[in-house]
Amino acid sequence: MNSYYGELCTKIYENDKSLAEGKELDFYLSFADRKDIHVLEPMCGNGRMLIPFMQREIQIEGFDVKRE
Repeated sequence: MNSYYGELCTKIYENDKSLAEGKELDFYLSFADRKDIHVLEPMCGNGRMLIPFMQREIQIEGFDVKRE
């Protein structure tokens, strides 16, 4: 895939999939129901799950890979 389409796909995804909320977020939060839990989110992308977890003071780390 040339870099133009990769960049375009990223922009569309970020516009279409802002921060997680509602039932989707509630589902994932249900697994972080203890204060001592540590969460790892591989492929966290734009942080749509990562940020809401951090806002709730859940200990979370995320990473993603950028290909060029």
